[in-house]
Amino acid sequence: MCDNNAAIDALATAFNEGEAELLAGGAPDPANVQEKAQNRIELNGMSLDILDDSFYVWPKRIREDISHIRESYLSELSTLNQMATSDFETAYYSTFAETEGGATAGQNIRYELGLDANTSTSCDDFYGKLPEIHAETASRS
Repeated sequence: MCDNNAAIDALATAFNEGEAELLAGGAPDPANVQEKAQNRIELNGMSLDILDDSFYVWPKRIREDISHIRESYLSELSTLNQMATSDFETAYYSTFAETEGGATAGQNIRYELGLDANTSTSCDDFYGKLPEIHAETASRS
C-alpha cells in the first residue's frame, strides 16, 4: 500500500502548487490535481482488489485494522472522483469523510507486524510494487 502513501503526497503537492493563486482570487489550472486524483483512484482500486483477495491471509490481530484500511480506501473514492473531474477550487475545498478506526489502523498494523512506524522509510523497498502485486491478484481471478 506504499504507493498510496506516495500518491497522497503527490496530490497534496499538486494542491500546494496552486494554493497561492487560488487564495489570491485566481483560478489555477486543475490538470495536475485531476491527474493526481485519478492516480489515487486507480491505486485505491488496486489496493481494494488486493485486500479482497482471499490468497492473502492476514493475521487475526490485524484483520479489523485491515477492514478499516479497506473502508478508508472505499470511502475516499467519491471525493477523489470529484477532485478528478472538477475545477481547482472545487477540488481544493473537497473533504474526505472520516472513517471509524482509520486514524490508528495503519500504525497498529505496522506495530503488530514489526514494521517501522515511519510511513516513508518503512516503504523504501516497496514503492512501485502495487501494480505488480495487483497483476498477480488479477491473474488469480
